Amino acid sequence: MKILQASLIRLVVSFLPALLPIINAVAIFTPPNPSQTLTLRPDSFSDPALNGSSLGAIDPRSFRARMQYGSQALPATAVLMSAIDVMTQLALQDFQSDIEAKTYRMDDARYSQIEIYVGPSQPGPGATLKAGYAVLGLFDVVLNILTDPKNRFKSVQSAFLYEGREVGRFVMRRVPGAVSDPQSISTLPPSAAASLSDPALSAPAWSDPHLTLELTQSLDTLTIYELFLACAAVLRELAPQPRLRQVHEVTYAIDAPPITVAGRPIIVSFQNIGRTESRPPFFKWEWAIKAVGRLPSLMLEARNFKGVMEMILTVDRVHVGLGHFARQMVGTTTQ
Repeated sequence: MKILQASLIRLVVSFLPALLPIINAVAIFTPPNPSQTLTLRPDSFSDPALNGSSLGAIDPRSFRARMQYGSQALPATAVLMSAIDVMTQLALQDFQSDIEAKTYRMDDARYSQIEIYVGPSQPGPGATLKAGYAVLGLFDVVLNILTDPKNRFKSVQSAFLYEGREVGRFVMRRVPGAVSDPQSISTLPPSAAASLSDPALSAPAWSDPHLTLELTQSLDTLTIYELFLACAAVLRELAPQPRLRQVHEVTYAIDAPPITVAGRPIIVSFQNIGRTESRPPFFKWEWAIKAVGRLPSLMLEARNFKGVMEMILTVDRVHVGLGHFARQMVGTTTQ
């Protein structure tokens, strides 16, 4: 895939208090052709286009979330941030592991008015569900929310079904007594200069001080929905990977019109940059998962939703991997 050269914006960001943005022009990572194209629709888990998708012993084509919307309007930013936060937490667990019911709420006060419950189909002492079902369910919920204008950003209950059998339950609602957050995605400017070192910003519970991200951004602005849907889709694909094993190379093309631009899917790629020797740190799957989970908050904090032409992942000051998260360039193909 050939990437057109353009003026670039480089941001150095970290799970520790981040540095200020600096402007620079650099050579960029060219992602390889996608190993698979994820054509996403609310019924995509039964779509033959996903035959190449391998999520462990759980077949995503046999899974769906049955949605039941309420009348309570929810703040859009908090909904999407909370969903990605929970997906990241779940993706860091063993995909086949059994998890108990839990209600999640972000520590960040800007998004803490939303709570998400994920649990087994029959709650009770000792009842569990597979972490993989929860990951698939969260993705299906995000996809349905973004593709259903009539019910977008309303309270929702969902039954997670696998091969027609209920395997889990999901509830997303406003925390009782929470004050409405006036910030919504529709009011956010597409780009604005902002410091990433605001001490009021709260890192998610799964953040890791060992990991630093350095982003080189293009001039091509992503829509908010492209950003969140692509993050959710990639987290779904990364979740089955053994999180402590090394990443070699993986590339996805997320194609979901009308959320993504027709003919210009979101290309997401990760590549080991050569640390395969026996001494750590290594580029492990958990670093890729945490990087994807952190991208939305970094862009929201900076009010900068540009594509990421190159993402340098550094662990304990050692460069371990490269990433790419941007709309496919005009004149290129995914084949």
